[in-house]
Amino acid sequence: MWHPHNDIRVGKVTIPYSGKNNGWLLPDNTFTSNPIKDQRLAEKHNAFLTKLARELHWAA
Repeated sequence: MWHPHNDIRVGKVTIPYSGKNNGWLLPDNTFTSNPIKDQRLAEKHNAFLTKLARELHWAA
């Protein structure tokens, strides 16, 4: 994230920014304006996807 209104990307997970709602769209279809919360959530989702890919023997 280079600018305060960029999407948040961690690994394969992207949390998009909505200028209309002035926040990031979370996977549960809610919005938040706290980028630290979004970063942590993206890291959690990326860790889950990486672990799942390893368990299924897919390339991560």
